[in-house]
Amino acid sequence: GNIGPFTNGYWGHPAYRLDPEVNLLALSHYLDALEFQRDYVRIHALLGGKNPHPQTYLVGGMASPLDPNSQAAINDNTLQELAQLAQRGIELVEQVYLPDLYAIAAVYPEWTRYGKGLGSYLAFGDYTLSAPEKGKPPAGGLFPGRAMEVGPLARMLVGHAAGDKRINPAVDAALQRLGVPAGALMSTLGRVLARGLETQLMAHYTLELVNRLRDNVAGGDLTIADNTKWDPRNWPGGRSLGVGFHEAPRGALSHWVVIEDQRIRNYQAVVPSTWNAGPRDEHGNPGPYEAALVGTPVVDPDRPLEILRTLHSFDPCMACAAHVYDGDGQIVTRVLVQ
Repeated sequence: GNIGPFTNGYWGHPAYRLDPEVNLLALSHYLDALEFQRDYVRIHALLGGKNPHPQTYLVGGMASPLDPNSQAAINDNTLQELAQLAQRGIELVEQVYLPDLYAIAAVYPEWTRYGKGLGSYLAFGDYTLSAPEKGKPPAGGLFPGRAMEVGPLARMLVGHAAGDKRINPAVDAALQRLGVPAGALMSTLGRVLARGLETQLMAHYTLELVNRLRDNVAGGDLTIADNTKWDPRNWPGGRSLGVGFHEAPRGALSHWVVIEDQRIRNYQAVVPSTWNAGPRDEHGNPGPYEAALVGTPVVDPDRPLEILRTLHSFDPCMACAAHVYDGDGQIVTRVLVQ
């Protein structure tokens, strides 16, 4: 029959080592997760009007009305549904996602030795950063003058090094369970593990935020935005520079704006893929994707499963093609992922 997204699998590849039972279990859980995702994104839709691309962001906050007694606003029933969905998310991560991840990791321990990449990581987190004086973002994902990896692995490593009270216990427990040192996180498998651990942390944090919102509403705080900067007439005159730093799911995201006479003169976003998928710089230094592939063994060049594993560990936000060349620069095979 038609196996849909699994059609392009390299069936029979020697690098596939999971037992049939584990494969079936992982497939079943994958399909379950797809079903659950349809329910979980209701959090996004209820707060943001739609999923994806919420429609309720505005300067200073949100446009979603809060009123516990109105059926046309986020009310007590909505908040209760949000809390229930958040709790179900925790259960899926802890009872399905992470157990599957650990089961697969136990079969592929050598993948803690491949895919390290640059070894330099950037996470905005709660750091206080200043915009360059000329209001220009880092070009091509270079900061300052060097390529950096961003994303869940960067956040877990930076947070662990900083002694984060949420991240440290989760990372330490995972390393102990796998029996590997902290340096093993800098790998293809470590990148996948970091995403799983962050998903667990964010699932709990989502419920925490929902409960804080419920407490605010119960206490009579229905504020949804600070509108002091909504009207451009309240913006500073002359020339102003602005920058916003945020951690998107795939990594560090920054937005840069230049305003002149209350009009946007220039606007640019530096997205996670600008960092991770950046090409070589003017000095020939590789970007994170390319650096992570160095030293990766490829059993079958016509079916470069190992290369795709490392690229997929970054969770690329693009249609990408992997080209495998021989020593003379001739293309051996080409894999297109859309």
